[in-house]
Amino acid sequence: MNILVTGGGGFIGSYLINDLLAKNHIICLDHKNNSEIFHKTMKNVSFVKGDIADSKILNKVFQKPIDCVIHFAGILGNGACMENPSNAVLSHIYGTQKLCQKSLENNVKHFIFASTQSVYSTFKKRKNPLNEKMTSEPDDFYGSLKATAEFTIKNSGLNYTILRFANVFGYNQHISQKGGAIENFIKAVFNKNDISIYGTGKQKIDYVNVNDVSNCIKLVIENSKSYNQIYNIGSGELHSIADIAKIISSNGKTLTKKITKIKKLPAPGDKIWPDRLMSIQKIKNSLGWYPVTSFKHGIYEIMEKRI
Repeated sequence: MNILVTGGGGFIGSYLINDLLAKNHIICLDHKNNSEIFHKTMKNVSFVKGDIADSKILNKVFQKPIDCVIHFAGILGNGACMENPSNAVLSHIYGTQKLCQKSLENNVKHFIFASTQSVYSTFKKRKNPLNEKMTSEPDDFYGSLKATAEFTIKNSGLNYTILRFANVFGYNQHISQKGGAIENFIKAVFNKNDISIYGTGKQKIDYVNVNDVSNCIKLVIENSKSYNQIYNIGSGELHSIADIAKIISSNGKTLTKKITKIKKLPAPGDKIWPDRLMSIQKIKNSLGWYPVTSFKHGIYEIMEKRI
């Protein structure tokens, strides 16, 4: 297949492209200057530097037939979106609309969108597990942008699949993940600093491994049952911040022979939110996908590869 991956230079996108290369021709569209990833290690990828909101770039990308679009592009996370709100709207809403329009004009068979659990809510406490029948009630900017993009895609006339991801983590040989509790705790270990926990550490998070995410998308690409469906993509389990810190500290002791202390700090308001467990029953029943990478193994792999 000819597959366009927007935002393919990012953490999930680059991992997925590496998995798809053996059987497909990939076009990666990304505005970042990270084409060296593809030139050096994934030479069969056609890399196009640019933005999905740029009509000239989209015209260039769609010069050749494209069977499937996998749409990751867009400013990641609420903090980054709030720092540059106009650019966030441009990438998530206008860019998605332009991409849908171009895909429809060029008879793209399948449009896959990387959405987020934040469309359910971020700060508001809702009944767990969160399932696809629940209404979208985003209460931060990032979730609102993703919810609007979802609406655009659902009404585009394309065969779409919307994947609402929990927190994605794992080892990627091309790119290290930026930010998040796991990455911050691992950095503390290797920088010989204390691990800092905000609040009690009882807050729980749903983490799904990037390898499982990639396997899920590969399955969705090949299965027409996924057309015009929304699926949650999570792990089916929660892990507390305190437990994550203990796992990483223990791994650090094993790998570096040094003890990393865990300290608790007062929690700012933006550091605490309700537990959010994603129900993955729908995709299990429909497509037979379920995560296979254990949480502890996923963390250990990240740390082991950095030694």
